[in-house]
Amino acid sequence: MDYKDPEFKKLLVAFHGDACPISLFGARMGLVAMKHFGVEEKSPRNFIVITENPACLIDGIQFTTGCTVGSGNIIPENYGKLGATFYRKKDDRAIRIKIAPQLAEEFEEVGKGIIDDMLKGAKFGKDERRQGLSKRFMQLSDEGLFEIIEVDISDEIRDPTPEQFLMRRGFIVHRTRCDLCSENVEETLTIKKDGKTLCMPCAGEGLYRVK
Repeated sequence: MDYKDPEFKKLLVAFHGDACPISLFGARMGLVAMKHFGVEEKSPRNFIVITENPACLIDGIQFTTGCTVGSGNIIPENYGKLGATFYRKKDDRAIRIKIAPQLAEEFEEVGKGIIDDMLKGAKFGKDERRQGLSKRFMQLSDEGLFEIIEVDISDEIRDPTPEQFLMRRGFIVHRTRCDLCSENVEETLTIKKDGKTLCMPCAGEGLYRVK
């Protein structure tokens, strides 16, 4: 897959849902990781990817690498940063990819302007700065856009226990029932409240409420 191919951006937009510069950044990041490790085909078996931002970056990485959140090969952490670590078990090596230092200040200035506009009610995607950022991300070379550093990966990723492996993929390992809704729930994610064991939504800690 070549990001310079006219179809590349069109297919990425269709995959992600809009012409987002961060999804484009993630897509190119995935390509750089594949190139770095000499990977030629996209497959979820190639990498375990730890993202540092849970949003658009993930779709871009999925688009070019074939790794997915559902397969457990993308672990969406939120460190509040724009970077990702790619671990290739076959080589037992990991790299972290982030924006090149010489671009950091420029990116910060543009990004802050976009966020400030959105906080004032502007619609995401209607900003000339955002479109200009996408253009920059398409024009720059890999070397001009990214910095790659070798990193150590945690044992939880390198050689997880069966419990860690299953928990990371969202399996209910320590089963219990919520005392309010009676649904099976992962016990380590329950909340004790008024002497009851509750799932997060029933405890009022979820992002939805039962009417």
